Amino acid sequence: MRYFLKKITNALCPLFSDKKAQKRERSFPPSARKPSFSPDFFDEKGKKIYFLGIGGVSMSALAELCFDKGYRVLGSDKEESGTVKRLCRLGISVEIGEKGEGLDTAALVVYTLAVPPSHPLLARARLLGIPTVPRPDFLGALAARYARCACIAGMHGKSSTVGMCASIFSAAALDATVLSGAPLSREEGCYRKGGEGLLLLEACEYKGAFLSFPATHAAILNMEWEHTDYYKSEREVEAAFSRFAQKPTLACLVLPAVSPLRPKGAALLTFGEGGDVYAAEKEEREGRFSFTLCYKEEELGRVALQVLGEYQVENALAAAALALALGVPKERLAEGLSAYKGTPRRMEKIGTVGGSPLYLDYAHHPTELAATLAAARSLGEVSLVFQPHTYSRAAAFREDFRRLFSAIPRCGVLPVYAARESPERGIDTKHLISGSGATLLPDFESAADFLAAGAGEGKILLLVGAGDVEKLLSFLTFAENGKK
Repeated sequence: MRYFLKKITNALCPLFSDKKAQKRERSFPPSARKPSFSPDFFDEKGKKIYFLGIGGVSMSALAELCFDKGYRVLGSDKEESGTVKRLCRLGISVEIGEKGEGLDTAALVVYTLAVPPSHPLLARARLLGIPTVPRPDFLGALAARYARCACIAGMHGKSSTVGMCASIFSAAALDATVLSGAPLSREEGCYRKGGEGLLLLEACEYKGAFLSFPATHAAILNMEWEHTDYYKSEREVEAAFSRFAQKPTLACLVLPAVSPLRPKGAALLTFGEGGDVYAAEKEEREGRFSFTLCYKEEELGRVALQVLGEYQVENALAAAALALALGVPKERLAEGLSAYKGTPRRMEKIGTVGGSPLYLDYAHHPTELAATLAAARSLGEVSLVFQPHTYSRAAAFREDFRRLFSAIPRCGVLPVYAARESPERGIDTKHLISGSGATLLPDFESAADFLAAGAGEGKILLLVGAGDVEKLLSFLTFAENGKK
């Protein structure tokens, strides 16, 4: 009797002590916890794995990978989405809501870090004695079964750089498995099936997730304060990236030439001006850049990027450096980079509205928004609609956002997309745009009207945000055959 009471108590405690659980989670990031399941779990195919939050881009890719490997995959999410529909078409069972259909007979429950420790389905799994494991721990154990694991980390540009690497691998006919944090294309999704010789994955730093991955090769693109709901200062960010850079599994680490980070025992390859891999004879035409790819004074070919923005040159150099570290033939690098067509919601041209091209972008940090605006301004005068992402980020960077808004003659801002957070008193869009001259847009319909009204000759329409801002597109009227 005492045994069963203890199990019930352990299962229900998170419901009443969410703050304490979150404090423990900060103290012990995923890499510091012992896995709650044995790596031998993967030896037996056909086991049932339940994914809690399966509709997330990273979770859906992992679910797809496990499905391809022969495991019985099912899961749930709070709302239906294009990603959920894609999983269902593949034959993966997904329920909307928190009923937990099929959870009772699962061998393992994998949950996204966005799920709070007090989630009722986690409590139910614990009550039933079903092992529960956060996504980073599960992916880390799975990645260890590949001969090589290449990780791309950094606060900005990860998804684009993963896409560029995947394009290089295709040009080199390299059979790699790819897990991206964004769809590789509108058709393909976030997962590309490949062999077990190489796993390429986007290594997210949120809550120290990337510390769980057994990277043999890695590229760190950049480093600054982000995920302000978890990292309380730039110093905490630097500490996490320093730990990642010194992982004992690393054989080679790719870093910007100016990075303060250094590997411990691993080979170092740098990119950018003054680095081992760099761009020479750079040229710009209508927002797109071409350059000669160089490696230690050796010219490796001319790259003509199909994507907009000068920041994509740095992403391309990082991708080339990582591919070199992995032994990809030098003659395939320029070919692969030039073939890269872009990642959805990264300065993606959606169509034409009122005679003006409309671009969709995922930027949600001031640094990202500034880079996106620079790319758009190379094409014409910008009319922006922006959706802030999370209250903590809006609060931490409100002055930076205000400066950016002030520099745009026509700027509208939607309500803050809460994501995993609860509304914070005094931190809303009205507070965020105060003194910037930006217009408060209460909903998607009014935002669509605002955006369309800014169309005209020489005008660029820009829709930006990491939340559900894409839903705004349904309120716009596109030119015939002008929408992808």
